[in-house]
Amino acid sequence: MSNIRQLQIANALYASEHAGQYVPILSRNEEGTLTRWLENEDYRALLGIAKEQAWPDELISPNANVLASDGERRFDRSYAMNITGFTGYSDAGNAWQINSYKLENPSDVIAMTDALDWIVSYYGSAKYKGAEESLNSAVAYRYNEKAAVAYYDGHVESHDMSDLSDDIKPWLIPN
Repeated sequence: MSNIRQLQIANALYASEHAGQYVPILSRNEEGTLTRWLENEDYRALLGIAKEQAWPDELISPNANVLASDGERRFDRSYAMNITGFTGYSDAGNAWQINSYKLENPSDVIAMTDALDWIVSYYGSAKYKGAEESLNSAVAYRYNEKAAVAYYDGHVESHDMSDLSDDIKPWLIPN
């Protein structure tokens, strides 16, 4: 669980350097080109990862085994940021970004989870079937049927599927 904690701490550091704004989960420029949170140069720099570098294996969830065509484990199928409540995925000029000042109780709001995609939502909290394969917005319960979950205050918990799929409230992001 230290990996996901490290990722969320970097997210908090990013917010402290960007007027309270966490790393954009996604952003599209005016031409519509997508930048995912894991590609954000400022965020990566906080983790010591240059733009042209692959994500280091030691930051990939230990039991995440979705492989790229070259046989390497995929970071973007390891951990994901919560998008519950966001809309406008395809809109040019759009950004999904959370302002820390809008989080009344950051210890109650899910930031990231083990996942089979680079984004995750409440609606993917019950999709996991035990296989390590890409699955849109799905939480991955890789550790004795539990997933690591990081909250916006930086603490990390382990939850099973019923914990995460029975209540939408911890998933809801004020935006």
